[in-house]
Amino acid sequence: MGFKNFDAMHIASAQLANADVFVTCDDRLLARANAYDAPSLPLRVLNPLAFVAEHLP
Repeated sequence: MGFKNFDAMHIASAQLANADVFVTCDDRLLARANAYDAPSLPLRVLNPLAFVAEHLP
Protein backbone atom coordinates (compact mmCIF):
# COMPACT_ATOMS: atom_id res chain seq x y z
CA MET A 1 0.00 0.00 0.00
CA GLY A 2 3.01 2.26 0.09
CA PHE A 3 3.34 2.88 3.84
CA LYS A 4 6.77 3.05 5.43
CA ASN A 5 7.58 0.17 7.79
CA PHE A 6 6.79 1.89 11.09
CA ASP A 7 3.63 3.50 9.70
CA ALA A 8 2.41 0.11 8.49
CA MET A 9 3.22 -1.43 11.87
CA HIS A 10 1.27 1.28 13.72
CA ILE A 11 -1.77 0.90 11.46
CA ALA A 12 -1.62 -2.90 11.67
CA SER A 13 -1.44 -2.70 15.46
CA ALA A 14 -4.49 -0.47 15.56
CA GLN A 15 -6.37 -2.88 13.29
CA LEU A 16 -5.41 -5.86 15.47
CA ALA A 17 -6.73 -3.95 18.48
CA ASN A 18 -10.05 -3.49 16.62
CA ALA A 19 -9.72 0.30 16.66
CA ASP A 20 -12.18 2.25 14.54
CA VAL A 21 -9.95 5.31 14.19
CA PHE A 22 -6.20 5.88 14.08
CA VAL A 23 -5.23 9.43 15.09
CA THR A 24 -1.95 10.89 13.82
CA CYS A 25 -0.25 14.23 13.20
CA ASP A 26 1.79 12.78 10.32
CA ASP A 27 0.45 14.54 7.21
CA ARG A 28 2.16 12.11 4.83
CA LEU A 29 0.60 9.12 6.60
CA LEU A 30 -2.81 10.83 6.61
CA ALA A 31 -2.64 11.52 2.87
CA ARG A 32 -1.51 7.99 2.03
CA ALA A 33 -4.14 6.35 4.26
CA ASN A 34 -6.99 8.51 2.98
CA ALA A 35 -6.11 7.61 -0.62
CA TYR A 36 -7.47 4.07 -0.02
CA ASP A 37 -11.10 3.02 0.08
CA ALA A 38 -12.72 1.33 3.07
CA PRO A 39 -12.30 -2.34 2.00
CA SER A 40 -8.55 -1.85 1.53
CA LEU A 41 -8.09 -0.02 4.82
CA PRO A 42 -11.00 -0.67 7.22
CA LEU A 43 -9.57 1.82 9.71
CA ARG A 44 -10.23 5.56 9.51
CA VAL A 45 -7.12 7.71 9.82
CA LEU A 46 -7.69 11.24 11.14
CA ASN A 47 -5.66 14.12 12.47
CA PRO A 48 -6.34 15.14 16.08
CA LEU A 49 -8.35 18.24 15.16
CA ALA A 50 -10.68 16.29 12.87
CA PHE A 51 -11.13 13.63 15.55
CA VAL A 52 -12.02 16.19 18.23
CA ALA A 53 -14.34 18.07 15.85
CA GLU A 54 -16.29 14.84 15.24
CA HIS A 55 -16.73 14.18 18.95
CA LEU A 56 -17.67 17.61 20.23
CA PRO A 57 -21.36 18.31 20.78
